[in-house]
Amino acid sequence: MRKRTMVKAIAIAFTSFYLGTVHVQAVDIKAKSSTLSAGIDHVCAIKGEKETLICWGRDSEGQTDAPGGTFLQVSAGYYFNCGLRSDHSIACWGQDTSGSTSPPGDTYPSGGQFIQVEAGGSHACALQADGNVRCWGANGSSQSVYLPGPFTQLALGDAHSCGLRTDGSVECWGNDSHGQASTPSDTFTSISAGYKTTCGIKSDGVAACWGYINNTYGYLTQTAVSLIGDSDGTGSQSTHLVEVCGIRADGSVNCPNMDSVPSGVFKHVVTGGHTKTICHANCGSILGYDTYHQEFYGFACGIRENNLVACWGVNHYNRATPPVGVPIKLPDGIECPSCNGDLGSGFTQINLDNAKAEGVAIGQQNCKNDPASCGISVGFTQAEVDQKISEAVAATQQSLKACLANNTDQNSLQTALDNAYQEGFNAATQAYSGSASSSDLVQLTGSGFYSPRDTVNVQLKEAIDVESFEQVDLWVAIELPDGTLLYMTYDPFNQFAMIPTPFKRSLQRSNNTHQIFAFNVPPGMGGDYLFYAFFVKENSDMTHLFRELKSNLATAKITLSNQ
Repeated sequence: MRKRTMVKAIAIAFTSFYLGTVHVQAVDIKAKSSTLSAGIDHVCAIKGEKETLICWGRDSEGQTDAPGGTFLQVSAGYYFNCGLRSDHSIACWGQDTSGSTSPPGDTYPSGGQFIQVEAGGSHACALQADGNVRCWGANGSSQSVYLPGPFTQLALGDAHSCGLRTDGSVECWGNDSHGQASTPSDTFTSISAGYKTTCGIKSDGVAACWGYINNTYGYLTQTAVSLIGDSDGTGSQSTHLVEVCGIRADGSVNCPNMDSVPSGVFKHVVTGGHTKTICHANCGSILGYDTYHQEFYGFACGIRENNLVACWGVNHYNRATPPVGVPIKLPDGIECPSCNGDLGSGFTQINLDNAKAEGVAIGQQNCKNDPASCGISVGFTQAEVDQKISEAVAATQQSLKACLANNTDQNSLQTALDNAYQEGFNAATQAYSGSASSSDLVQLTGSGFYSPRDTVNVQLKEAIDVESFEQVDLWVAIELPDGTLLYMTYDPFNQFAMIPTPFKRSLQRSNNTHQIFAFNVPPGMGGDYLFYAFFVKENSDMTHLFRELKSNLATAKITLSNQ
């Protein structure tokens, strides 16, 4: 057991024994509410005008039979739900696993009203106005044995629980089988949790997840994680898939593993789904399958800017068929992005991202050609590199937030883009000495604007020559106009995949040109297509790109016209 986990377990035991004497100083707690929430096969929401509940999807355990009255917040578990009433009491309904639908009363030893309720797999927790926590339901992994406050927000997974503290740090308790309860040292502004996974928006605006899914998702304003995912299984087909969705700064939805994600501006997004076990051998045994894998069937729903709900994904039990024409209440603290879906003069979040990426690429190349011009002499430590990158990203996010808040004019927006470029260049300057080798090179050609029937030809030129004791992987990614990322693979029969995978593995020496795209543009494919290519340390998990980067970050952009 990890030292941090042991310390946490001791804290939980101490709190449980002395709960009656724990006193936490009252603080200003403003929890984030949810007015739309998804379970395994059902969804519940709060109507916009009457503030009453409406649910749809599977009703096997009464999970869509919502109680009457008005509500401030609702949260869905596996087959049950809990809601925060307008009088700040709690109501739960559906399958009563280990008392999951039997919430506590409206008092707590330290006093204060309930201001948030969150449902996990088969347990639930509520947050007091003073930041203390109360949990109930299943407790097989100590997910209902809570830490002392104060917390500002709660997030519950299938069998673990997390709280966001006033200083932005995150504390989790319960199941830690995949590291989902072992929190990073970063600070966060909001958190979410799901199947063996915890996610959050870091203070620099970047969305990060840890646990079963260990990844970053760029700049997002909200994240959502399904309570179910495909388990490890024993078959090679298991994909470690959990549905993760988020909302970008311009209001568009990012669900990397899903097809047919709708366009437009959204204010809030949730995701759910269920799994099916596929047997491989010994399928008739009463002792269980010898080999099997899990297939995951996910879906998601979001509140549009007109407060109506749109859903997509696998529509089992009509869970992705929301009621027609019913406006849903907007969660507290979440406002529709200003600037009408972009930054006012044609600039979007991706423009800032691209400007920073361009600065990174050019900055690294310049440093490679003339390290002294970048002030590199003896090299920086990895901690210093990470700090510089964090500062650059945070400054870029502040420029974006100011733009969104003030709906500034085009000159100010261009300044924000210029700043993003310069911050990327500066980050690359600092990162270069600890990450790049003078012989590494990746180039992408073919950027430009193309009309229907034009020929697109995107090529990758790569050259690498590393020491014999070190090997690298080559990654190639394509970002589609809807934000979906595709990864180029080494399989000629499956050239692109949605699951992150390197194009070439374990390289020491290589000097080749690869054809990425070569086709005549058909009508109807309009939009921006972004290409990325880079070398990283062998077997890198891509959680910290700059930490593992072994070359420049090559980028290319093609814009296809519909006419």
